[in-house]
Amino acid sequence: MKTALFAAALLAAAPVCAQPESAPAPTNSAAVALAVEAAAHFEAGRYCEAVQAYRKAWRIEPMSELLYNIAYIHDRQLDDPEVARVYYRRYVRARDTDRETRLKAFERLDALDAAAERPAAAPVPVARTVPPLALGARTTPAPRGDGLGMRDAAWISLGVGAAAAAVGTTFALLATHSHSRFEEADDAAARRQLADEGEQRALLGDIGLGVGLAGLAVGGVLYLFSADDAGIGAAPVPGGASVGFTARF
Repeated sequence: MKTALFAAALLAAAPVCAQPESAPAPTNSAAVALAVEAAAHFEAGRYCEAVQAYRKAWRIEPMSELLYNIAYIHDRQLDDPEVARVYYRRYVRARDTDRETRLKAFERLDALDAAAERPAAAPVPVARTVPPLALGARTTPAPRGDGLGMRDAAWISLGVGAAAAAVGTTFALLATHSHSRFEEADDAAARRQLADEGEQRALLGDIGLGVGLAGLAVGGVLYLFSADDAGIGAAPVPGGASVGFTARF
């Protein structure tokens, strides 16, 4: 029932592709209500209000179709290519995108990027007869890479850093122990051997702690920047504009 309600929010705008039976359903009634409100604004030509409703719905339930709809309205209705490019990029980075719509988003990104590089270029021609994407209208799963993501690299770096810090701490403690034995030794040869041993262990301890701290720092930075849907978004509103940073961890 919720899938039908959420899709109905954009059926009046003739969705790009049909909604499959296996499409994930939204789970929040507030997001459903906001999607219905956004569709009504779109039909009435109140595009700024439609964008605001979609943004509010995305904060409640971050479905990729909402990002595409925001990009679409900025691109095709508000003639705001800069903001459209921001949301198209956020859409293609999302993990729950539809393959065909994702390709269309890449095509629009290429066209808008090319237009931005041309000085005093004419506006990119767009077909205004195609409405926004219907929510839940996914026909094929989005391709995923087989390599490590930034979040995986962050955990690996944190693990290596913690292990190196532990090894460095161990050698530092052993160096302290060697120093204590050096202070207690009476034989010159034994003292010389303990001094060399202590210096070697202290050096290994310093190296381990340095590598460990570096690994922990790199891992922390990678983790902070590994959000799936991080980005800066802006949308015009009557009497001004709004800008925000969003991230999902």
